[in-house]
Amino acid sequence: MMDDIIEYCFYQSGLTSQGCWDDLDDYAKEAIERFARLLVQECLAEKEEREIALQELADQAQELNLE
Repeated sequence: MMDDIIEYCFYQSGLTSQGCWDDLDDYAKEAIERFARLLVQECLAEKEEREIALQELADQAQELNLE
């Protein structure tokens, strides 16, 4: 899943167009890939935290309605 997201972002950012990626040296490519992975990991972690918080709120709301 993460690789698909990263590839999509590379495409949308223009990194894969007209040889742009091919013109970068290996260090630059690795740095961009690491940055992309870190960014996606942070976004997925944030999403998970929000889903947990939302579920906790839903549980609290259900408890209030049952009492």
